[in-house]
Amino acid sequence: MYKAKEIEGVVYRVKHLTGGWLVEVPETEDPIEALATFAAEKSVKGYIITSVTRIFDCSKDTPRMAVISTKEFKSEVKRLMDEKAYYEQAETYPETIEELTARAEAAGWSVDRDEDGEQIRLSFGQSTPAGEDFWFDACGEDVEEVVDSVKRYALDFDCDEHVREVMNGQGAPDLTTLVEDAKAIQEMLDELAGSLMRKLI
Repeated sequence: MYKAKEIEGVVYRVKHLTGGWLVEVPETEDPIEALATFAAEKSVKGYIITSVTRIFDCSKDTPRMAVISTKEFKSEVKRLMDEKAYYEQAETYPETIEELTARAEAAGWSVDRDEDGEQIRLSFGQSTPAGEDFWFDACGEDVEEVVDSVKRYALDFDCDEHVREVMNGQGAPDLTTLVEDAKAIQEMLDELAGSLMRKLI
């Protein structure tokens, strides 16, 4: 049995060439920003937005709103298109340590280089959602081997083992938080491994 949902915000109709959506925006939010974000997401997926109107209770008055001409809409479309292009590009190894470092830093990681004879050894670090100062090392004889080392580390990362390692440390949070944090680390590592194979746009 379906239960009707009570409308608590302001309702807007976002129309495209062959249909549309009803979008509820909380009264505490900026409607232009919220609608621009929604319309931009749909535009990037291929919908051609034709109008945005506000729907009033017990009224046929549905004034149009200037959304798709705003700087918020245009800025969000550009951001989403850049993001789409970034994730759809063909994978390619960085050519230099500097390029590798730039890709890692763009993904939110700090990178330190250690001198290790003929090998390249890099330390990657980032703070986790629970506040752990997480670091790991990757090494290789050239840039490609370092990237492959990062990929292997991400693939072999064991959430359960990591929880066991840190759960008895001084100031460690509760077990539930540690488990969720370990899952977040896995996501961070997977994102890093993917980011190292994509050129910055």
